[in-house]
Amino acid sequence: ATTEELKQAMASSASGELKAAMETQEKGMQKALQDQRTELEVAFAEEKSKAISELRSALEKANKENMAAMENVANDTKAASLAQLKAKLQNEAEATRAQQLKDQRCE
Repeated sequence: ATTEELKQAMASSASGELKAAMETQEKGMQKALQDQRTELEVAFAEEKSKAISELRSALEKANKENMAAMENVANDTKAASLAQLKAKLQNEAEATRAQQLKDQRCE
């Protein structure tokens, strides 16, 4: 083998080793990127889950408050209706008594 052939063989061998090293490094970088992407996806999913949970809690609280407010309105309406009915019955009872007293005086 000539010196030139030895140089080419060494260059070829070095080139192959360099190429293999670069491929290994590239695969390592791709794996690191994939791992980082997975970590980001997990973190995003956890944040999304937390946000949904907080939203659900807020909606449940608002729903309870709305139900309580609706019950209060219903109770107030019922109380007002009963008060009106009571006043009407009292007026009718007073009118009946007045009529009875008038009838008794006329007798």
